[in-house]
Amino acid sequence: MSRRPVDPRNPNLKNAGFGDRLGQARDDKKRVAAKFAQQQAARAAEEAARAEEEAARPRWNLDRVTDSVASLPLREVERDEQLRVSSVYQRLVTIVAGCINEGSSSAVMCWPGGDPSPSAVAVLLGLSDCASAETVVLGADHSFAPPLGVRALIYPYARTAHRALRHVYVDKTVLGSLHIKHQLRAVRASDDPALEDYHKTVARVSRMTGRALDGKTYAEILHPSLDDLMPSGPCQGDAGRSPLLGRIAAKTDLRDISRSRVADDPSKARFYLFGLRADEALARNLKPIAPSLSVVLLDLDYTGRNRLGQDWQERLKLFMEKLREFAPQLPVVALTDDPFTFDTVRFNILGTGKGRRDKRTPCVSAVLFAQDGAIAEMETPCRGAIEAVEKWEVDGFSGGLGPLLDRLRQNSRKARALGDREVADQLTALATILRRCASLPGPIGALADFIGNDAAAADVLTGYRVGTILATLRETHSAFAQHHPAELTAVCDAVEAAWRTAAGGGAMAPLLRDVVKRFKGVSSKTAVLFPKDMLAEFAASVLSSDAEFGEKLSERIERGMILFVDRAGFNDLAAQPSAQRNHIKTLIVVAAPRSSLLTLLAEPWLPDNVIVLADADALAAAARDTQRLSQYSDLSALAQRFTGFSASAAAEVRRLANSALQLSLEDELNLEELEFPLSGVIDLAGNVRPGQAVIHLDFDGGQQVMARPGTKLVVQDRERTVPVFVEVEARNVEAGDRVCVIGDAFLDMARPLLNISVRAAEEIRDYHNQVLERFARIEGATRTAKLAKLIERMGTPNVSVDRAAYWVKLEEQVEAPLHEVIPCAPQDHATFMAFARALGMTETAANQYWLWAVIAQRRSRLRAAMAFHDAYRSILVDVYAAQSENPAHAADVRRLRTAAENHVSVVRSKREVG
Repeated sequence: MSRRPVDPRNPNLKNAGFGDRLGQARDDKKRVAAKFAQQQAARAAEEAARAEEEAARPRWNLDRVTDSVASLPLREVERDEQLRVSSVYQRLVTIVAGCINEGSSSAVMCWPGGDPSPSAVAVLLGLSDCASAETVVLGADHSFAPPLGVRALIYPYARTAHRALRHVYVDKTVLGSLHIKHQLRAVRASDDPALEDYHKTVARVSRMTGRALDGKTYAEILHPSLDDLMPSGPCQGDAGRSPLLGRIAAKTDLRDISRSRVADDPSKARFYLFGLRADEALARNLKPIAPSLSVVLLDLDYTGRNRLGQDWQERLKLFMEKLREFAPQLPVVALTDDPFTFDTVRFNILGTGKGRRDKRTPCVSAVLFAQDGAIAEMETPCRGAIEAVEKWEVDGFSGGLGPLLDRLRQNSRKARALGDREVADQLTALATILRRCASLPGPIGALADFIGNDAAAADVLTGYRVGTILATLRETHSAFAQHHPAELTAVCDAVEAAWRTAAGGGAMAPLLRDVVKRFKGVSSKTAVLFPKDMLAEFAASVLSSDAEFGEKLSERIERGMILFVDRAGFNDLAAQPSAQRNHIKTLIVVAAPRSSLLTLLAEPWLPDNVIVLADADALAAAARDTQRLSQYSDLSALAQRFTGFSASAAAEVRRLANSALQLSLEDELNLEELEFPLSGVIDLAGNVRPGQAVIHLDFDGGQQVMARPGTKLVVQDRERTVPVFVEVEARNVEAGDRVCVIGDAFLDMARPLLNISVRAAEEIRDYHNQVLERFARIEGATRTAKLAKLIERMGTPNVSVDRAAYWVKLEEQVEAPLHEVIPCAPQDHATFMAFARALGMTETAANQYWLWAVIAQRRSRLRAAMAFHDAYRSILVDVYAAQSENPAHAADVRRLRTAAENHVSVVRSKREVG
């Protein structure tokens, strides 16, 4: 017996016929259409509500914001004239305000010397928010409408993000008057508690007199700094929070202001600057604050990218995923200083669409021509016009080193994909060392001979040797070694062979020789530019010893016809009057790091002819960068230079590689920066007790500094028009910071400029005179009796009469020439102090003599790193005081500060050992 089919949508209708099923289908279609129409209506209503909400959302008047930030009166301690917000920061504030208005994201590149500070942008936007508010009349008084407020998040964050704000001050009279008018709003009408507390607190800056709680007057507390005008802190927890006017209030009577402190509460404040560090959990920190934020500022300059590490792209993508999970429409502004980073961010990080890069739509972007990183500038800043370069010549080298470097980079990527970061970093370090050795102007052995001092040479050459890294790789049992054992062994053997070749004389040495030889008889001057001053001197020494033309070259160097300089020396040449500098017709650029080469292209003055010597990788990367930069209309003044260099560089790369530019985007991401280290390990920790914490800082140049958490290091602050050095405790130094490494190479550089050993010799002479005078006053008929009495006073065992006699037999030293004076004194601190006390010296005087008369000698300086570090640190940080205290050496102090920039290196990693 046959059965009718059962309708699966209605099994009870077992006997339903065709007509019934057709009717059911029509009914189902109507139900689906109705449901779809209902969903469409709901979606349209939701979009209309969102559009209405968006239309009703308060917005800034961008013209008023721009005008208010442009008219903000700023000051700096060392300058008497009133300043204004620099044109670059004016545009940055306007861009961020526009993104918040539109709810959109943007990428911004400040190039070549921008180093944009996201914290400065946030604070300036907050100040312009208050200053651009609409005027309202409350009774008989004029006030302002409530500001919108700025709640910003910086990622990746570090405490040093505030450093740029601490030397820029806002005029207290203008700022105080503005907030007094805002405060009237709370008096005449109701106001938000956080705004009421904010205006009340900031209005009090008009009472600042510069007088501190200790009764002294300081220029630093005469006006509020930008850092004091917005509270800041982490996303969660109370540690590390800075209240409104916190730094000023701690030093003045402003701390006694009666206030509610709601403006300091991160959950209620209308103006607040949050910071999320690179190593902090994303979801746990973003979830509580993301919905209340106005904007996220990505700090992606060189320092910021170093905080995220080699895989900064992947970490940024993860950050954006978590951020969009909690705040889908929150504006994000990425601040960059590098063309490759800029393109990567606007396509891969903030762009829309999926798949390959050519299918993605980039986010809104802007390029700002920033010749320096100044927040404040004069009303009419003095910047030279870009002069044309008539001829570009590019010469490079590759050879067998090129394929080996590619192999190292590929293996580094494989190791990183396996999660083996240690081996990946070691393979990258090997590539860096090989490029470094190949780019030296002479053999490594000649460099050691040039340095002279065995200890100093060993220290410097640490960064040019591969033995330690190869030994570690050959013994490792890490993931990469297990997956690719044969490849790891083979690549180690290849690196060892390539290093021997490069160490005997890299490809740069003969290339540089042939190029310089061409200018041994020309009538115009030639400048040869090196990354470091020591390399410039080394090259001059090597080439002056050349059997064929060394004598002629030495003569031209002495006459100033060929100038071997570093970047600071080149800046001195550029600062000369045009009538003098125009005698220099040719500039030879030797082994410039990629970023330095691009920055050089933006210098206002360059000679008529520029010759660039570099390896093929550096040339390919620089050519790609200049091709990118030439597309931006904001950099049109440099278009001629970009075109000239990129064409010459691309042609040279094609000649070397017999193909077009082959450097892929992935290769560029992994391309190691060419650095020339000048010191190895600098121990500033001294004798450390068991369990005591020691900070280890590893640098891009291969150096390592060991210091106690409270040891003050010299950090370069590049946010000012003229970069300055500041003191930062080791515990607060972060990855990506630029530190002046005061090691043995620094001392070799510093002595000819500001010779502390000369002062040491003078102190030794004074010390010897003091010893003779005080020893003569000791009771005793004979010299032996006086010595016995002296030893008795010392109370130190194991001090013989003969040993003590050496300390007081100083007649020959007093008569010797100053440069031949040596200290005749105990060589350990405890014995020296006992000896000084026995002679009747005060402890203060004895310590001064110990510092300068004993340990300041060349043969002892390796164990006196901290003493020298402190001596030069005070000169670099407080350069104006050093000049005033040593007027006869003021020029030397300035030269030392300039030369110290050659010893600035970027912190790659930081760890604490205890």
